[in-house]
Amino acid sequence: MPLAFKLTVDSKSIDLALRELADEAKVAPGVVFKNEAKQFAKALIKLTPPMTSAQGRAAVAEDIGRVFTSIPRLIKYAEEKGRISDIAGFNTALNKAYRKGDDAEVERLLTGPIGVHTSSVNSYMRKGVQVSGYTARRNGRPMFPMVAGGSTRMGGNLDPKLHIDRRNKRGRVRGNIASQLVKNSELNRYVKKVQQSVGWHAGGWVALARVSGYQPPKWVTKHGIPAASGRAILRTGKNPFFKATNYRTSIPGYQRTVDTVVATRARIIQKNIRKVMKGKAVNLGFKRVG
Repeated sequence: MPLAFKLTVDSKSIDLALRELADEAKVAPGVVFKNEAKQFAKALIKLTPPMTSAQGRAAVAEDIGRVFTSIPRLIKYAEEKGRISDIAGFNTALNKAYRKGDDAEVERLLTGPIGVHTSSVNSYMRKGVQVSGYTARRNGRPMFPMVAGGSTRMGGNLDPKLHIDRRNKRGRVRGNIASQLVKNSELNRYVKKVQQSVGWHAGGWVALARVSGYQPPKWVTKHGIPAASGRAILRTGKNPFFKATNYRTSIPGYQRTVDTVVATRARIIQKNIRKVMKGKAVNLGFKRVG
């Protein structure tokens, strides 16, 4: 799991504005405070990366794919790029070496340069003759640029630490050289396991969502563990207020996101107050006016 730092939001900075809105809308202040707590929870969860479950799962798969690779994935790459003339033969040789634990042979097969690289070209004139179709050239590029001899561990059990070590301060992985060649089934299991953590950061605001009546997506709520992910207090009686703490805010620059939510909500409240005072139609969330 990512490192966890806490961040707190409350209604102090908008207390007077919420009371004024309640007065103008002719409702109990507690009604307004509860609705605002709901709007805070909704905005905070929505703006906490990733924006969607699909986006988060795709990012996880992409990052892990930068750290680990497997024979099926390499073969698929070779087929798409047209880099091997005898895919079946190469696949057989590679799998045989891998099963035998012959790391040297696996490395030789994966890091050897392409002998002749064939690519399609646009038609052009050469010595008065139109040439089209394909061109071939020799080069020393590696057959699989995501595998580097000496840098990529050939075989062995998937080592999660390699993934952790490759993550930057934003939790993402950069660089395209795989750290380890592993079994495809093991790689797929690891991807699915890590994808289960998508929504972990946003889960810290679930406590606020629950007390205010907002229902977040299931991929977020499953991480809302009481007292562990975050806490929230909402009082709607005398001297209403709300306060929430997210214990999972280890995202660089996340304080700016929270500050933006607070500032945006403050502007919306003032805008609604002006509309109510002028008798304009407005849906306040807890009441339709005008």
